[in-house]
Amino acid sequence: MTDIGPEDGRQIELHDSELKDATELLIDLQRKYAHKQGTFENLRSLQQEAEERFAGIGLEVIVDWISSGLSITPHPPIIQIIGRTTDFDIDRQKFDVQKGVAEDHWKRKRG
Repeated sequence: MTDIGPEDGRQIELHDSELKDATELLIDLQRKYAHKQGTFENLRSLQQEAEERFAGIGLEVIVDWISSGLSITPHPPIIQIIGRTTDFDIDRQKFDVQKGVAEDHWKRKRG
């Protein structure tokens, strides 16, 4: 699961290209880690890889794998986008929208 926004409820505005990249990155991480046991080493590896790869697309994340393991029914770690490494660029967003960068993502959401 991925949340967008810090715990204080503020929303992080993402460029369409960041949304597309973050979705692809999350799918890739899920494929890689979905069938691994929830050992400390595997969870720590997921955390480090997620933090590094999201930073590579300009986003800061928190990977909460402790809370998910405390429940009676374990569930996957939560990756929460808490910030960005650069300011939101309205011109970049206009370019992304005009190019249809995230069209596939929005089609899946609608469909």
